[in-house]
Amino acid sequence: MVVDMMLRPCLRLVVPLLFLAGCVEAEISLGDIEPSRPPKDDAGDADTDSDSDTDTDSDSDTDTDTDTDSDTDTDTDTDTDTDTDVDTGSAPYDCAELPSFSLDDTTMSGARGYHGVSFDDDGHLLGWDGRNAVVKSSYDGTREVFVPGLRSVEQIDRLPDGDFVLADGANARLLRVTPEGGQETLASGVGYVYGVTVGPDGMVYIADGGVARVDPATGERTVLLTQPPGWTAHSLNFNLDSTRLYIGTIGRGDVFYFDLDADLVPIGNPVMLLNLPGTGWHDAVGVDACDNVYITDYSSGGLYRIESDLTVTLLITIDRTLYGHGMAWGSGIGGWRDDALYMPQPYNGSTIREVVLGLPSGDSVRTWNGVAVPW
Repeated sequence: MVVDMMLRPCLRLVVPLLFLAGCVEAEISLGDIEPSRPPKDDAGDADTDSDSDTDTDSDSDTDTDTDTDSDTDTDTDTDTDTDTDVDTGSAPYDCAELPSFSLDDTTMSGARGYHGVSFDDDGHLLGWDGRNAVVKSSYDGTREVFVPGLRSVEQIDRLPDGDFVLADGANARLLRVTPEGGQETLASGVGYVYGVTVGPDGMVYIADGGVARVDPATGERTVLLTQPPGWTAHSLNFNLDSTRLYIGTIGRGDVFYFDLDADLVPIGNPVMLLNLPGTGWHDAVGVDACDNVYITDYSSGGLYRIESDLTVTLLITIDRTLYGHGMAWGSGIGGWRDDALYMPQPYNGSTIREVVLGLPSGDSVRTWNGVAVPW
């Protein structure tokens, strides 16, 4: 297979850096980021970090109003209002003018996830706890065991029927889990799978070094790309009109894509979109409702946004313990914002990082052959 390795002749990198203490803006070249990273083992890296965060925010508003008029009527009102409402997003957005980079960025102490997360219809985030179970977490930090006895879970996505598909790396299989927690093997003998996304056709697309499509009804696996020399397919996602499949990689920092025909069959060989800083370990690919592409890169500790004109913005760069592996937009239910990314932090006690983008997921507006995709 021949891989088109030609870079676009010009690439501008505009970098608003978000650190724990706040935001600074700087323009740097693609070669300026040289972070130090810990050894990485996605196939089974053990988490020994201990992290405990307690949120003690309280907002109590007390207004005392005394109104005395000429009719000798004294009216004294005392109003104590404690506001516990949670904003879940859904704000209007304009793709021609992306939200300014004044983003909330919070580590949530109670929720758990490792390399991937997803959401159910009851206001829960689902993620592996980094030990032996998939747990359901509420926005307020409470959680409960959802699927016990799993020693390794990579990425997770939701099937059209409401079930979930999980990459069970320890058992070299894809696992189907119902909303009630029932489980069955969807496909076995798939080897080590990291990236998982459900396509607009309802099929499961996996990154296992190469790229394959799995029929969730039969478990039949169709290879779309064998692992090419020089790089490894690690994560993947579709653009808004389902004519392109983006591929995050391990290897040289290159991001690739396939053009797709009307049946989602790749046309020709993968094409290199661009090269990101670092040695390249792209743990997730996301697409927002404006068709911008988001890539998390372990080697630089960064979250990158790639616009249609190939403008690259480094949204976040953080130390190695707070790096977010996967990404999923919130459901807009139970406090989870639908304009924010939720990113698992396996090196920070498997906590969850909330990054408010001000833009919803591309899943909310995706089409296939001109027809809206309902999931």
